[in-house]
This record gives sequence, C-alpha cells and structure tokens, in this order.
Amino acid sequence: MIPDPPENSGLLLSDGLLSIADLEEALAKHAPSIVFLSSCLSGATDYVLEDAPNLSSVFLQKGTQIVIGALWPVPDFIAAFTARKFYKHLRYVDPVTALKRTQTELMDKITGYDWAAFRLQGWAQPDKPVIC
Repeated sequence: MIPDPPENSGLLLSDGLLSIADLEEALAKHAPSIVFLSSCLSGATDYVLEDAPNLSSVFLQKGTQIVIGALWPVPDFIAAFTARKFYKHLRYVDPVTALKRTQTELMDKITGYDWAAFRLQGWAQPDKPVIC
C-alpha cells in the first residue's frame, strides 16, 4: 500500500501496476463473486490508513461477495494449497465452512501458524448462494 496517495497502490503484475483506479474501472463493468488474493498482506487492514481503499475493500465495494486474502506473507505452496482446497470444498459447502475445512487440513500438514494466514471478508448473506 502506498500511503500518499493510496489510490496509487495496486498489484504489481509482470506487465506493470494494476492500480486501485484501474481495478475500480474494471470492476464497474463486472465484479466476480469470489476473489482469492494470495499476495502478502492482501487481507490485512492498515489501521493507520483505515479509510483508504485497499484491494479487498475495492472488490467488496464494487459488488464482489467474498474476498479471501492473506494476513501475512506465506510461502507460495501454502497459498496455492489454500486456494485449491478452498475451491474444492466450495463445491459442497458454504464459503466459511470451505475455508475452515481447508485450514484444518493445512494445520494437519504443516508446523507453525501459516494455516491461519487467510481470512474471508464479505458474504453477509449466508442464505444467498455464491455463484462461481
């Protein structure tokens, strides 16, 4: 996150920066129902910049139902495992249960606390199905 101005923040992709402004413009046309952000701190809240836009808040404000992001840096294999298992479980259960089952599986496979690195934001209507 770039604190001044935060709108200059974004995702650094192989072909350049996808800024918050670019993301907001793209999401105005179509917001996905679920977004899985595996980049470092993509699910963390900066309380100093609490009112500033961040990746998760931009997706949620533009209509994405669920954003899953990392609270701290994790190894790529943990991010990949979490994403793969989350989507596998999501076929059969709600998103909260899918993430919980994924984290439980990961807890049994690794040492340390990286199993808890990802958090789910959004999905305020548990009775409403998520369309993937």
